[in-house]
Amino acid sequence: LTVLAGEQETVIVTLPDCFTTLQIATRREVNNVDTAEEFLNALETIDVSQYTFLNDITGKTRDHRLDGYLFPDTYEFDVKANVEDVIYKMLNRFNELYLPAYYEKAEAAGLTVDEVVILASIVEREAKLNSDRPKIAGVFINRMNSEDASLKKMQSCATIRYVFKKLYNKDVIKITEEHEKEDDPYNTYMYEGLTPGPICSPGIESIKAVLNYEKSDYYFFVLNAKDGVGAHIFSKTYQ
Repeated sequence: LTVLAGEQETVIVTLPDCFTTLQIATRREVNNVDTAEEFLNALETIDVSQYTFLNDITGKTRDHRLDGYLFPDTYEFDVKANVEDVIYKMLNRFNELYLPAYYEKAEAAGLTVDEVVILASIVEREAKLNSDRPKIAGVFINRMNSEDASLKKMQSCATIRYVFKKLYNKDVIKITEEHEKEDDPYNTYMYEGLTPGPICSPGIESIKAVLNYEKSDYYFFVLNAKDGVGAHIFSKTYQ
């Protein structure tokens, strides 16, 4: 009877890999799940103590509390569900796909779960091909572990684009030296190590790439725009 009456019971929403938290909030509002404001406010107050994978975020300052953990997928939401239930559904999906073995792999690599997700979010925004993801993750890990001060900064273009979209709602395509000087803790051209939080919600392929990063002596990579498929060139030196 409900179907015949034309009353919508659920809504299907697709949240792609690499969406930021703000993009997720906007997509949900467009699909009448809840308003972006309601969603963003709930992220800051919702009780997530039952999720052990979120233990690392306690006390940390980032743009949005649950950045990176709102797992990208296609969801069917009940139109009458409250915003907390909707968030729990997304966290449950992360918990389902972040397998028990991944905790051991992260520890073996000397990374916390949060560090895995942060790095995976950067890999997600940098990579075009799945085959490049483990190599890109390896480059960033090499830079973070380098004793050379000139290599300690990750210098990810993806973080510059994130900063300018966040601060100015501006899409930066060609990054200049002026862009690299924008003072924001998420700017990896200015600050060493990982960003304070994830710059997007990474897909499972990027998470697996970090956990199984390719060991090499590469410290640099650049998009090979000539190949037409989005492959990267990897190098030991800047020259």
